[in-house]
Amino acid sequence: ILGLEEDGTTIAEAVADPTDLETDVLDRLEREQFSTVLWGCVDRLDGRQPEVIRKRYQGRRSLESIGADYGITREAVSRIERKALQELGKPQYAARLLPFLEIYGMALSGNGSARFQTTWTSSTERAALYEIDWEARQREHLEWLESYRNRRERR
Repeated sequence: ILGLEEDGTTIAEAVADPTDLETDVLDRLEREQFSTVLWGCVDRLDGRQPEVIRKRYQGRRSLESIGADYGITREAVSRIERKALQELGKPQYAARLLPFLEIYGMALSGNGSARFQTTWTSSTERAALYEIDWEARQREHLEWLESYRNRRERR
């Protein structure tokens, strides 16, 4: 490290940057994909449910404020919200959302002795096995990112 200070470079500048741009990009893409799927599911809900959920979670509005928009009580808005969230938990929507909640989704699904008898693994073990596969998925994502960069450079 001799000579670093002589040319104006500090030791902090010589240390590799801990930010991982590829991971940041992949995380952002995954969040955007999740957002697209989630709000697409919300938009398929009935009646006022999509509007209430969007106002509540995107607009961060209170139940009272949303109720004032519709001329209904806080409790009525709460019932609409609760019904919408229950609807999103149904298989038609949950199947689209659970892939984004890998470990959580795996731990919630397939518990019990019947599942154990057919797979001989608990939900925790299945989740751990899934995470082991994470490195392979990460490599695939990085390869995709590299091919994307190469295509952009050729333009």
